[in-house]
Amino acid sequence: MEELKNRIVGRGTETDDSITNRMTVATEEIDMMEHYDYVVVNDEVELACDRIQAIVLAEHCKKERKIKQYRKLLKEVK
Repeated sequence: MEELKNRIVGRGTETDDSITNRMTVATEEIDMMEHYDYVVVNDEVELACDRIQAIVLAEHCKKERKIKQYRKLLKEVK
């Protein structure tokens, strides 16, 4: 959390109240992480986009999705 606070303060664009609010929101978001399968840190836009694309690719390659596709194909062939 200290690193995040230093990043926000270092930008010099936020008021003290705004920084406090952002830190509160960050804490709430961290507490909610356990409810998700993936976490993307938006540290650099290009890296974040790459991570999101990797997640989409991983989801498309899940065996459950592929099994359904191939079973459907087999039924069409019969």
